[in-house]
This record gives sequence, structure tokens and C-alpha cells, in this order.
Amino acid sequence: MNAPYKYDIVGSFLRDKEIKQAREEFSLGKITLQQLEEVENKSIENLVNEEKAVGLKAVTDGEFRRAFWHLDFLWDLKGVEKVAVEHFSIAFKGHQPKSQTLEIVDKIDFSTSFLPSFSDAYSFPNSNIASAFPDSVSDNKTHSAF
Repeated sequence: MNAPYKYDIVGSFLRDKEIKQAREEFSLGKITLQQLEEVENKSIENLVNEEKAVGLKAVTDGEFRRAFWHLDFLWDLKGVEKVAVEHFSIAFKGHQPKSQTLEIVDKIDFSTSFLPSFSDAYSFPNSNIASAFPDSVSDNKTHSAF
């Protein structure tokens, strides 16, 4: 199938203040995972609507549910644990990323439900993409990047 567009969305969109605040509150135990996901869902809906408004025929969730592009993947593997560290392994000028990394604690393997954080993250946008593009999805002109 040839895509009906000549562009590609690469990388994450910047998280909005609502997601940043909700993640902070979740990390402090002030809100539940369900409440965090509700904020993420609303932000994803807003982003998809913005993408639609500018005429994109392929849309993305902006990777709003991910913490790190590579560590989210690695943290899902068996034999790997998420650990807190004093400083992230890469120094950025003017910004310090979250102080998390991984530790290999056993033989690395895949779980029986391969990469649950990725499959869970994509279930919401995939189930809701048709409502954002009702005319296009029905005639197969809009494509989800999920």
C-alpha cells in the first residue's frame, strides 16, 4: 500500500503542562494511575485534533505515555530493572533528565506478553482514532502511526 502523503512524523511531541503535572503528582502518590492515564488520554486527543486541523493524514500520539524512547522498551524486558540514580548518564546543557536508568539483574528475555507498556500505550489511540477522523477512516484515507 502506498501512503497518500509525503511526510513522516519522527520523534516525540513535547508533553503539555497537564501531563507534566500529572506525572509529578503520580510519582508523589497524589493521583492514581487511572487518573494519570485520563490526563494522557485527553492530551493525546488534543494532539490528534491539532494534527487533523493542519491536514495530516497520518497522526501520532506524540509518544505522550513514554518516559524515555529507549528505556521504556528495555524496562519491559525480563532481567532488566528500572533503577533511580543520582544523575542521568548523559549531561545536557541547561536541563537534567529524569534520574532513572536500568540495571541488568538476570538473563535478558522477553515476557510472555511482549512489551506490555507499548501495547497498552497504543490501545487507547488505536481505539479512538476513528472518532477523530470519521470521514477519512471509513474510506481508508487516514493512517494511524500507532
